[in-house]
Formats: sequence, C-alpha cells, structure tokens
Amino acid sequence: HDNIKKSEASRESSCPWLLRSPNTRAYDLMDVSKEWEIWVGKISRGANMDFTCNGCQEDTDCNLNGVCTNEMKCDCSNSSYYGLHCELEDPCPRVLGGKYADDSWTVIEPSPCERIDVYGRPSYTLHDPIHNGYINFDPKEDRVNLVFSGSRWLVRKWVGGRNVSMDNIIAAGREYHAFWNSLSSFSFIKTIGVSDPTSG
Repeated sequence: HDNIKKSEASRESSCPWLLRSPNTRAYDLMDVSKEWEIWVGKISRGANMDFTCNGCQEDTDCNLNGVCTNEMKCDCSNSSYYGLHCELEDPCPRVLGGKYADDSWTVIEPSPCERIDVYGRPSYTLHDPIHNGYINFDPKEDRVNLVFSGSRWLVRKWVGGRNVSMDNIIAAGREYHAFWNSLSSFSFIKTIGVSDPTSG
C-alpha cells in the first residue's frame, strides 16, 4: 500500500518492508523459517510466523456449512453461514443497543447478498436513534457506524456521511486499521465510542 511505510522521510529504502523473512531459497511460503524480522520503529527480530494453506480440499474444510469448489474456495451461499471456511453464523440483521438500549442498528449491505465485514465481523449503521442528543446526530445528513477493530468495537460518526459514496465507506472500513494515527484527523469521521477489548 502506498501509504504504509516505516517513515515519511525520503530516505525510505526502495523496498519499504514492514515484515521480512530470513534469506531463503524456498519458493513455498510454508517452507520459510518462522523467525522473521518486523519493523516496530526499529528492527525487532524473532517474530514467529506460521502459515497454512487457506484453501479447502473437501466440504469438511467448509465446516459442512458450504461446498468446496474446484477453485479450492468455500461457497457458503446456500447456507446461513459466511467466512472463508463458512465458520461464522450470519449476524442478526438488526440489533438494539448503544448508550441507550433502544437504539436500532442494522447491518450495512451495499447490495443484496453483499455485506461490509471488518475483521470477520459485520458493520452496522445507526437508524432513527431515539436518544440522539449524546452524539448530535442529524439523520438527514450524518451516518453513525459500528465497526470491529480487531479487538474493540468502535462507534464512528460520519459528518455529512449520507452524501458519502458506498465505495468510500467500503474503502474506509477495509483500510482504517492500518492508519490509527489518522483516525481522528479526518474532518468528517469522528470516533465517538470505544468498547472494552473483546473477541466477540
């Protein structure tokens, strides 16, 4: 990605790596040593990397909730499951909760059978909040989304978000985690709520 780099300085190397393996003659990633180097502001050695093939061989690799296709991908379209291996149950299309328990959130679906997932969790948008004073929400102009960050749920308010294209919403959902330092710098996106750490 053009914006993921170790430094803003022009002395960035021609190979702007963030994670690299030892020198190797292996062509198969799964044959490479587990001891990698990772950039954490300086080179840190001993990052343990483990790789497995993510393709399926048979329907049991799809948890018997889908079908393994000739392309070695699980097809979950005829079940109530999703995920790379049909391991996750479809989420509730509408949930209640928030600072006030009767706020209504619905799964963001740009089109039928398409959902915006972040870290394997669906993204939700707030509809017709009964108590909107605590977020100063204008339902005609703004959008408030609930997204998973990998360890916490975030409530994000998009000022004027009703006019933001779905393509931009999808892009922001897929990329924001790599740019934590920019989360508060977007003039139209405000993080207004953060959950406790969770794996759910």
